[in-house]
Amino acid sequence: MSDVIQGYDFRIVSADGESTISFMLEQYVPGESPSISCAIEIKDHRFTGRGSNVWFTLHNFDTFAHQLRGKNVAPRIELASTFPEDFEMSVETLRFRKDQLAIRYFLSTGKYGANADRYEVRLSGGFEIDQACYLAMIEQFGRLAALPSLDTGNMQHP
Repeated sequence: MSDVIQGYDFRIVSADGESTISFMLEQYVPGESPSISCAIEIKDHRFTGRGSNVWFTLHNFDTFAHQLRGKNVAPRIELASTFPEDFEMSVETLRFRKDQLAIRYFLSTGKYGANADRYEVRLSGGFEIDQACYLAMIEQFGRLAALPSLDTGNMQHP
């Protein structure tokens, strides 16, 4: 993977430092409807999960980043992958502490059994984030959404 691609990787960290959601940019596809593929790794205390080839349109990232910048997450804002069964994440205010934000997520991947039956493997959960993480998320999602405005000659790879 090129250094340019790795420059877009980022991590969301819980307020207690025990949980993370990491986004690793795998592929950028320009065009009429630019999109990206990410590997997503979630560590939530002792549970972990990883999915690769999780696709998003850059429009979804831009909309999500715009909503984050607006700082109006009541009751929640969502980011879903192109195939919503693969990944979804929301940022929301806590019911009883409106000044505290939480991330809720699920990550799913499929596997096939001996009889070609598909089995879904899913990790879901959530955690609280602090204000510093929220500000970093605004910058990180905005940076990914801005990919089409950059010289992307080095960014495409199979």
